[in-house]
Amino acid sequence: MLARTHLAFALGIATLPLYALSLVDKATLQGVEVSLYLSGVALGSLLPDIDEPNSTLGRQLPLLSSLFHRLFGHRGATHSFLFPFGVALPGWGIASSQGIALEAVIGLWLGVWLHLIGDMLTKSGIPLWLPWSERPIALLPLSYRFKTGGIIDLALGGIFGALFAYLGLNLWGSSLSITRFL
Repeated sequence: MLARTHLAFALGIATLPLYALSLVDKATLQGVEVSLYLSGVALGSLLPDIDEPNSTLGRQLPLLSSLFHRLFGHRGATHSFLFPFGVALPGWGIASSQGIALEAVIGLWLGVWLHLIGDMLTKSGIPLWLPWSERPIALLPLSYRFKTGGIIDLALGGIFGALFAYLGLNLWGSSLSITRFL
């Protein structure tokens, strides 16, 4: 998946529970916590590609990205099931000890998982069980998977971006309900 698709996919999916919760009890959602959560999701959705110097995040952090690339290659350790825990556990400890909102860490953890799930929909898959197995894992049969940067990748980015925009507008009170227009 392209970075923009990862971002739209993660934010679109991560906003669904917030929207559902807002339907039940609007008072439970606080703007700061929602913003921290979604910021964490956004960062997490890009973080596994830190192992690729030409990625969106890799271009922002070239030394770190080059180091990860040399150590692990692309779609290596940062695309295994251990990586989300390797990111979240220290984040949780730092957040707890420094009084930082845990919503950001939860969002980061979820964003990383959603990145991995997105890459499991592509033709390449990911080495989910690394270091025990280098075999790529995918969620769909090969004929249903898509090429990174292809038309399906771009379409998914548009669909999930629109979902995020719709849910976000409704969350923040714009009330863009489809039923209003029927």
